[in-house]
Amino acid sequence: MKWAYVIQYKLKAAAILLVIMATILAGNLYERKNFNTLDKSISAIYQDRLMPATYIYELSNHLYRKRLLQEHYTEYNQEQLQLKVAEHDAAINSLLQDYEKTYLTEEESIHWTALKSALYNYNRQYDIALANIRREAPGLNNRQLAHDFNKTMAELDVLSKIQAGVGHKIEKDSHAIVTSSVLPAYFENSMLVILGIICVVLFSVTDNRILQQAQRSSLN
Repeated sequence: MKWAYVIQYKLKAAAILLVIMATILAGNLYERKNFNTLDKSISAIYQDRLMPATYIYELSNHLYRKRLLQEHYTEYNQEQLQLKVAEHDAAINSLLQDYEKTYLTEEESIHWTALKSALYNYNRQYDIALANIRREAPGLNNRQLAHDFNKTMAELDVLSKIQAGVGHKIEKDSHAIVTSSVLPAYFENSMLVILGIICVVLFSVTDNRILQQAQRSSLN
């Protein structure tokens, strides 16, 4: 019976150790999940927000430079003008393809479709104006062309604001993830301290001391 008390004592201690280890393991899994989510958030800030913002800037730059050709087309001959316009169009198409590879929110998708529609109309009017130059008709300045350009730039401006808004939300979510991981980390450290104390006690207590304690308990 005395040795049964020893075994019972050790089983209780082992059960406590298992509970503490399971708690620490669950905390580690929770933190790993949080860190994976945080890693995705950081990647999203770069891949899906910072890079698209760069694409928007470059799109605006090429569109403005293309507009300058519109305003100063008389400074170039026909071949030079067509070559420069083709260079900007190629760069714009490449940027559009890169942008579409990123993650688009629902609101972003709506304005992205509107942007492509406005850009299509602008390019069509621009091509008509270039054809008029070849026929020695009135040049690139017309109201419809200016309207389509302004509409295209307005959609780019909306997309730029969306990038900032979504980026701010991701930042707040990332801070929340870090904050939610602090308390579990403190709790795990506390569990580790308790685990260490229990291990020290178990190693320092011999079976004879347990039996002596059992005898004193029975006498009382």
